[in-house]
Amino acid sequence: MTEHSFVRLVPAILPIPEILVRLEKWLSEDSGGWLDDSNIIGLGIGEKRVADSGIGALALVVFVRTKMVRPGKRSRMVPSMIELDEVSIPTDVVECDFAASVLPQDLVPPAVRSARHETVRPGMACSSQQGLGTIACLVRRTDIAAVLALSNQHVLRSLGEAVFQPTGIQGAPMGDKVGDVVANLGFQGVDAAIATITRRRSDPRIIGLDKAVMTVKRAAPGDLLVKSGVTTGITYGRVVNHAVRLKLNYPFGSRLIEGFLIAPDPAFPALGNVIASEGDSGAAWMLADAMGRPTEIMVGLQVAVDQQAGAGSAMRQVALACHSDDTFSRLKLAPLMSAPTHPGMTTPGSVSGEMALRTASPAAFAMRRPMVAVARSNLRLRALPSEDAEITGRLPPGALVDVLSEDASWALVDLKGDGNADGYVWGGFLRPPAEQAIQGEI
Repeated sequence: MTEHSFVRLVPAILPIPEILVRLEKWLSEDSGGWLDDSNIIGLGIGEKRVADSGIGALALVVFVRTKMVRPGKRSRMVPSMIELDEVSIPTDVVECDFAASVLPQDLVPPAVRSARHETVRPGMACSSQQGLGTIACLVRRTDIAAVLALSNQHVLRSLGEAVFQPTGIQGAPMGDKVGDVVANLGFQGVDAAIATITRRRSDPRIIGLDKAVMTVKRAAPGDLLVKSGVTTGITYGRVVNHAVRLKLNYPFGSRLIEGFLIAPDPAFPALGNVIASEGDSGAAWMLADAMGRPTEIMVGLQVAVDQQAGAGSAMRQVALACHSDDTFSRLKLAPLMSAPTHPGMTTPGSVSGEMALRTASPAAFAMRRPMVAVARSNLRLRALPSEDAEITGRLPPGALVDVLSEDASWALVDLKGDGNADGYVWGGFLRPPAEQAIQGEI
């Protein structure tokens, strides 16, 4: 759907893009008090089909618990039109019931995603004591010297809580622990949290898509997206409401979450018309091309589904996702491996200047391994595990280091033996002291 697919129902002073900007501003800042109504659970921007035309009209979508309000129940009547800057915008009333939940441990997802893996990848199961969800992607932050996993806060609930892959419930052994929750947003508009990956290797490529998140993009109407989740695997959907605010039901109460809605695409059907379910919470919705091939652009973070629709229902299922750009910006994240910025895309949290590395965790300190640099010339020390990352120092041949952790082919090293992380070097140029040999450099 493009801006040209919208039609005005009355003559307008402002062009459609300008109306969209003002409607989005009204939605995010005020919403006219509509969300105070107990029957109204959310508002969004989408399109309303004009009878017999096949054309969508720009509309304010009002999400309600029921269209049939009981007599005497106090609830506002939704007008057929609202006026915004002298333009009449139609409303579209939709019944729904969104809820966020994790996968109970007695419902076992597919083994390839739920089994214990020595290399942690997005699309795998992760859990805290609250339940099980999906790892969206691997990210980094300048103040945390570890690879980080992004998922929902209702999956990775409390700061400092242990995170497991695949399970941390019902007496799981501590050997399944991969790290700890280090940041979240307190359910303030975005349902997201990050955890360290310090006890396993990591690979940023999403299971089944074989793409790593390189950048993020704001959702746009009609975007074709694909996700890889623990329960429903690889599914496709189209962005149908590119901006929504919904009162989302959690086990501990209701929270106002901002994001966008995704509906099934008939060209890429899902089994039972279900594009997401319990256990998929936290999965990354990636932009796909016209042929359905995944790109390296993350658009959304899966949060919840409409429980009134889906398998066994005549209604099409709709999924709610938080905007990736909001998530990355507010958590100060950058993709583990960033791509150049293109128009309409951002890499929020990108590192410039020196990287502030914090003290390594006690677990990393205990697991350190002495190694010797064997590059023929000085081995480059980098701020991040990438050949494009800033060079922060050089190690002469024969330099002794402690390896604190490994990220694919890169090693996070301590140069002073104090347990503090100093940067990354290419692991292929490190050897145990007894196997010292001189090679090239990277």
